[in-house]
Amino acid sequence: MEEKLIDLLDTYENTVKEILHHLDKRISDLKKSENQLIFNLRLGLDNIKELVNNISQNPGIYLFEVDFRQIYNNISSLDEFKGKSKKDARDFFRNHLNNIWCNNEFRNHLKFPKINRSQFEKHYKLRPATNSFKEKEWTPFYLGSSKNINKRVIEHLESNVEGFWTMHLSQLIEHSQFNQLEIRLSYSDLQELNTDIKYNLIEIIESDIRECIHPIVGNK
Repeated sequence: MEEKLIDLLDTYENTVKEILHHLDKRISDLKKSENQLIFNLRLGLDNIKELVNNISQNPGIYLFEVDFRQIYNNISSLDEFKGKSKKDARDFFRNHLNNIWCNNEFRNHLKFPKINRSQFEKHYKLRPATNSFKEKEWTPFYLGSSKNINKRVIEHLESNVEGFWTMHLSQLIEHSQFNQLEIRLSYSDLQELNTDIKYNLIEIIESDIRECIHPIVGNK
């Protein structure tokens, strides 16, 4: 019985690896322009949701990225920022960004994922030789998966959905330092993973992508 179980598990592992190899091609969909939306929060919740309505309702992966160039360039002119070492400049920017993201003036009682210091530093070190955010570049912000991409993305936009891993972006619509930033939403439709057992593979896929891009929000 033990040998039979071991054989089955080995077969399962090899099958999963083969499936993931084939799905790798589908993950590249995140980079395709037809699977991306770009917006800022000044558009307003209703207009953004209208854009998002075109997104797949199938299982899949989604990624929020943000262009932080404007915030970085604004603080780089501050006296307390000038002359800092690369490490101190990185910490200063992260703290400044975290204060904007967690501002109690705009956030309500609902929990939301915070900026992860470890992930932020990993990503920061992967940037170009300038080691800064002063050039236009999409920073991986939040990576997630869902059995219904459309529904889950809308939950991230709204401010009335309970759940620690929900960003509640509309809370920051009136935040002048965040609402002007460009946000890019990308997704990969994995409609083949449409049963509970098959959907378990998404956790492996999401984990692999996370290790590659280091999204800066969340603790996973």
